[in-house]
Amino acid sequence: MSSLLQRLASYRSFRVLVVGDFMLDQHISGAAERLSPDAPVPVLAVTGIAETPGGASNVALCLRGLLAEVTCFGVVGDDAEGRSLRAHLDEEGCDTAGILVDPGRPTTVKRSLIGLAQHRHPQKMFRVDLESREPLGSELASSLLAAIERSLDHVDVVCLEDYNKGVCTTALCQSLVRLCRKHGKEL
Repeated sequence: MSSLLQRLASYRSFRVLVVGDFMLDQHISGAAERLSPDAPVPVLAVTGIAETPGGASNVALCLRGLLAEVTCFGVVGDDAEGRSLRAHLDEEGCDTAGILVDPGRPTTVKRSLIGLAQHRHPQKMFRVDLESREPLGSELASSLLAAIERSLDHVDVVCLEDYNKGVCTTALCQSLVRLCRKHGKEL
C-alpha cells in the first residue's frame, strides 16, 4: 500500500496532443410502447436527449481525468453538433484551438435511440451515424499538420485516435510520425 501511495504522491500532470476523429454521441431516450401505423417499427416517444463527446473526444476527456493538459487536433463540420462538441471539450478544460472547421463535411454524430418498454428495461433500438469518411482535402490536412507542428515542442506525448472518418489518412499519419520523430515526442 505504501508503494501505491508513494507513486500517487509523485504523480505529475503531463501535456498531450490528441489527434484524430472527434465525434459527438447523442442518446435519445423515451418510451417505446406502440408500433407505427405506417410501418412495423416501434414509435419512440422522446423524453430525453443527452450528448457526450465520443471517439477522440472521449479519449481527450479520459486524459483530462488523469490531470493531463490536453490539446485537441481534428476536424468538425460547420454545424450545431460541431459547436456543441467543442463546447463540451472546452467546459472540461481541453484546448480546442486545433479542431478545424470544414464546411464541406458534417461533424460525426453517433445517434442512439434507446427505448424503455413499460418504463423499464432500457434497450438500444437503433443507431444513426451522421458522418463523412472522405479523406481530408490536402489544404485542410496541411493546415492541421502545421498547427500540430507548432504545438509539438510544448507537449510530452501525442495520442493518435483513428476511427476511419477521414482525418487520419495514411499521408497525415506518416507525416505525424515524421514530425514526432523530428521533435523527439512519443506517439
